[in-house]
Amino acid sequence: LDTAQRLYREAAAGTAEAVERDPGDPQRLFDHAQNMYHFGELARDRGDPKAAETAYREYKRLADQMVEIEPDNLKYRMEVQYARENLGIVLFNQRRYAEAAALFEGALGPIESLAALDPQNSAYQRERATILSWVAQSQWVLGRLDAAIRVRQRQISFLEQQLKGDASDVLVREKLIPARRSLGLLLTQRGNVEGGVEQFNLALDEAHRLMSVEPTNSVWQELAATVRLELASNLISLRRGEEAAREVAA
Repeated sequence: LDTAQRLYREAAAGTAEAVERDPGDPQRLFDHAQNMYHFGELARDRGDPKAAETAYREYKRLADQMVEIEPDNLKYRMEVQYARENLGIVLFNQRRYAEAAALFEGALGPIESLAALDPQNSAYQRERATILSWVAQSQWVLGRLDAAIRVRQRQISFLEQQLKGDASDVLVREKLIPARRSLGLLLTQRGNVEGGVEQFNLALDEAHRLMSVEPTNSVWQELAATVRLELASNLISLRRGEEAAREVAA
C-alpha cells in the first residue's frame, strides 16, 4: 500500500498540473479524478475514513465539474454516480447515516434514468441494483422499516427482470441472495415472521441454483449458510424446532 500510495501521489501531481494548465478540459479533470478515487480507496483500506472522505469529496467535485462542462457525456455522469456512492459508503461506515442516505437517494434518480436510457448497458444496470441496495440499507439503519421494505422489493423486482433477459447471469443471481435475506430480516423485524421465512427460502433457492453451477464456490456457500442461520432463527420463533435444527446442521 505504501508503494501504491507513492505512485498515485506522483501520478496525482502530474494530473493536478495538467488541470491547472487547462481547468476547462474535462478529460484532464477525469484523469485527476481517477487518482482522487484511488486515494480514497487506499485510505479506506488503511482504516482512515477521514482521509477517504476528503479524497472522495474531491473526486465528486471534479466529477461535478466534468458534467458542468459536458452535461450530455454519459461517462462523466457515471463518474458523479460513482463519487456519490463511494462518499456515501464512507459516511455510512462512520455512522453518519442521514448524510449517507441523502447521497444514495440523490444517486438513485439519475442512475435509473441512465439505466432506462440504455437497457443493454450492464454497468448502468449493476449500478442501479447497487444504489437500490444502499438506499434500502440506509433507510433500515434510520429506522424507516416500511421505506426499506419498499426499496428492497424494488431491488428484487429489478434483479428478477434482469434475469428474464439472461437467466444464466450468475452475478445478478448472486445479488438476489443478500437482497432477499435483507428483505426477510426487515419483514421479521416488522413482525411478519412467516414472510421472513418465505424470503429466506427464496434466497436459498437462488443459492442452490448457483451452487449447481459451481458447487465449490465458497462465496455462494457462505451466503447460503448466512441465510440458513436467519431462517433457523425464524423457525425457532415459530416453534418449528425440527426444521430449524436441520437448517443449522446444513
